[in-house]
Amino acid sequence: MFRILLLSALLLGVTTFSSAQNYSYSFQGDIDSLAVVDLAEKLSLLEGVETVKGRFKVEKKAGEFLIYSSNFKDKTNPYPFDPSKFKAILIENNLTPLKFKEIPTK
Repeated sequence: MFRILLLSALLLGVTTFSSAQNYSYSFQGDIDSLAVVDLAEKLSLLEGVETVKGRFKVEKKAGEFLIYSSNFKDKTNPYPFDPSKFKAILIENNLTPLKFKEIPTK
């Protein structure tokens, strides 16, 4: 019985794993700071996203979303966080997506 449990645990560890990744997505547009907070809450509901924090400079009409994801990968879904969905939501809100980049974790 112990061997079966051990083998199952090893196979599960090989086929699935979790890794935290952080990203930054900068944008431009005419939006107020309160709307950035609301949009960050909406973006945090996307699959693979833990939390989103938004920063916005009114005078420059530019900002950035910091995306904290905890990707749970498996054979059926190797990339649970999809940046294209994030970009689509920015465009829907009349914002211009600029630069998407991964932030190295320690």
